[in-house]
Amino acid sequence: MDDSGTRAQPIVAEQPDGVAEAVWRWYDDADLARASYASPVWVHPLSENILCSATMVGPNFMLTAAHCGLVPDIVLRFVTYGEDRHTAMRAEDFACHALYSTWHSSDLALYHCPPDASGVSPGDKYGDVDFEPRAPAVYSVWGSALETPAPLLIDVRFLSKGVITSTTSEGPFTVDPALVRVSPTTGLPDANTSRQRPIGISTNLWNNSGASDSTQLSATSHRLVVGPLSTGYPDGRGRNALSIARYLADGTVDGRDPASLDEANLDALGLQASDSVGRIDKNANQLLDLQEDVERLRGENARDWYSLDFGSARRNALWTLGADPGLRVTFDPEGGTARVVKSLSGASTQPVLTHSRLNLAAGTWRLSVRLDTSFSDHPDAFWFGLRWRDSTTGRWWSESPPRSGWATHAVEVTLPEAREAELMLGTDTRVTARVEGVNVVRSGAVMNLDTADRRLHWRDDIHGGRGRVVPRGVDSATRTDWALRVKSDANTPGGWPISHRQLALLGTRCYRLCFDHKQESSVLGGVMRVHASGEERVRLAFSPGADWRRECTTGFRPRTDDAALQFGVASGEGAYLVDDISIEDLPSFVIEPGVDRPGLDLRDFDLPAADPLLCEEVCASEPGCAAYTYTAPGLRGVLARCQLKSGVSGSRVLRGAHSGYRRPSPAGCPPVGGSSTDAGGPCCMCQPGRAMSVTRCASVPSTHP
Repeated sequence: MDDSGTRAQPIVAEQPDGVAEAVWRWYDDADLARASYASPVWVHPLSENILCSATMVGPNFMLTAAHCGLVPDIVLRFVTYGEDRHTAMRAEDFACHALYSTWHSSDLALYHCPPDASGVSPGDKYGDVDFEPRAPAVYSVWGSALETPAPLLIDVRFLSKGVITSTTSEGPFTVDPALVRVSPTTGLPDANTSRQRPIGISTNLWNNSGASDSTQLSATSHRLVVGPLSTGYPDGRGRNALSIARYLADGTVDGRDPASLDEANLDALGLQASDSVGRIDKNANQLLDLQEDVERLRGENARDWYSLDFGSARRNALWTLGADPGLRVTFDPEGGTARVVKSLSGASTQPVLTHSRLNLAAGTWRLSVRLDTSFSDHPDAFWFGLRWRDSTTGRWWSESPPRSGWATHAVEVTLPEAREAELMLGTDTRVTARVEGVNVVRSGAVMNLDTADRRLHWRDDIHGGRGRVVPRGVDSATRTDWALRVKSDANTPGGWPISHRQLALLGTRCYRLCFDHKQESSVLGGVMRVHASGEERVRLAFSPGADWRRECTTGFRPRTDDAALQFGVASGEGAYLVDDISIEDLPSFVIEPGVDRPGLDLRDFDLPAADPLLCEEVCASEPGCAAYTYTAPGLRGVLARCQLKSGVSGSRVLRGAHSGYRRPSPAGCPPVGGSSTDAGGPCCMCQPGRAMSVTRCASVPSTHP
């Protein structure tokens, strides 16, 4: 698509490679697709005509243009396409309520969009967009009527690309807030009588009816650069608006005009209307004060899968930084990391980062974090887990010494009841490290791609960057439902187009993965695997067909917390879809190296490699298997052999044998000084040679995790 000089075609004649294209043509671009999901329109409740476009800037906050009017209650519509055609449109509506408008000095309006009747918040489902203070090339997603081909389609999403052509243009709604005058006729502020300033942004993006409030995003960071559209040229190139940086620095709610605030809606959120008068970013941290206040008060919306990657300044504001002397924590939203420098050691563990706003339900949760430690006085520098009023559960890390690079660590925690649990990363030593990829996943939660957090960490291991997630899931024929697109072509044969290494799998646990798959284009062979620390732990080949089918792996144990789930193309060119990945916990085992348990055999068979875990994983996958015995090559045959057993028989010592039996109940941490190699449950990782204080194990008191 050209950025300039393109032959002008009316928007209603939407053409491939034209100046504005239907967004599904860009579903193969993971970043543009992600932005389009977060770009709804608000529609007339009766005619359903598009009134203005909009942008989600949080789970429950929507940004639009003030010149569209501060309507107390509106219908916000999200649109995706289950196929590459207009009639495959899937629409979902949410109610939104007006909060304030900056009309007299600029053109921004903020709305609050609460969860629907089922408890789903629009931004949690469709995603949101962060702010970007820089000014590179831009694009926008917006809605318009598409009149050809017939019949009239009144709700079509378009994508336009272009560049910023001027940063000094004068235009409506760029008035110095201090100079907005009161009209002698109405007694109200009147921007038209005030002098405009040359602080606007002009772009050559295509414009047409329906594009109002099509915010413009950075083509590199995919964050919001230019705010709501103020003026433009109908059916032509050219839009004028303010940069989001100017909105945040200069945007003002004029308290002299009652129409600039909706006091009833502000009151419903527990806010004082007077607090919203004046600058919209009074503390100059490049966030909307009102949104920040509400989100810090209410926290993250309750759900069963949280991905917290430090890539969003808005979400970073929900963390609490440790106050220990000598500690400095800084966020890098561009890199999605937090940097930790602690220059003083302490007698007890002190918080580095805490998050008390996750609203966790009762149940078992898997927690994971990625650490890159460049310096530490001790290898086990960090504690990670949950703490609450009367208990603390977590784990110290000893397997990631300084200067060893990024490594993922995971722990499993059970909350006995819903309570105000706090996620915490802490330390008691001098340390310098980077932190990223914090995940909190409820055991049994399905990776169905249907929330923005579930879509966040999928990557493309061939090209780099974000993995393709498209609205073509199992249920996309009737509603918006996402799936992974696994694609190969002549230029990128084989490889792993889709991967995820932040599923919070514990290296000591046994799992089975199940997933749905379907052919999207061409005939090809699919393959998936779990890969951990240079070792393939499980692999499954399958053949996607015209209908959705479900596959399950055998049981496996990752052996390390740093495990990646990958999907690839084994043969052919084209694409297939993957949806509804379930992570099933299989029984954990007490392992007995050097022990044979004769008798009670269900069946026995040769193994492809001399690895006792292969036998354990098969036993874990079969409900009738209570125990197993592995024997090394040459002991009961040329190859390694596995015996599956219906019960736990008597034992005897046998060199070259390795047995295991299912735990009768969930296990916790072994006694202080106990083995850290036990296969089942979370276990203490006490560093040899260090004091084995109870502050190093899972049963620590709440004051010293």
